[in-house]
Amino acid sequence: MVIFVEQNAMEQGGAMRMEQNWGATKFGAGPLHEVKIVVFEFSGGKGRDDVAFAQYNLLLSENVLQAHLEPESKQGKVVSTVSFNLPEAMQKLGLSCSVVSEKTVSYETLLSMNNKQLE
Repeated sequence: MVIFVEQNAMEQGGAMRMEQNWGATKFGAGPLHEVKIVVFEFSGGKGRDDVAFAQYNLLLSENVLQAHLEPESKQGKVVSTVSFNLPEAMQKLGLSCSVVSEKTVSYETLLSMNNKQLE
């Protein structure tokens, strides 16, 4: 699948063609081959607002697909690209984290997990 992207004319001097290889899944073409699911415990922050701010900023990262931080239990789950470094990102947000479990799954597996939750 080929994707056409128009860049800002001021930045690139006109339209630009970008090609990206999308992986085939039973749900259709997907942008990633593998994703990383990380379950972790975190500490730091002064309250619910700090945790909500950290979750919001994680979701703004182009490498994060899903993020959920639970302020009461101080646990979280992030689904990201394989190259994403969660402890480093959390440290930049003023929180420290320790990874409880980490696994790499295919993007198709992630889609099927999400579809099962909707049923």
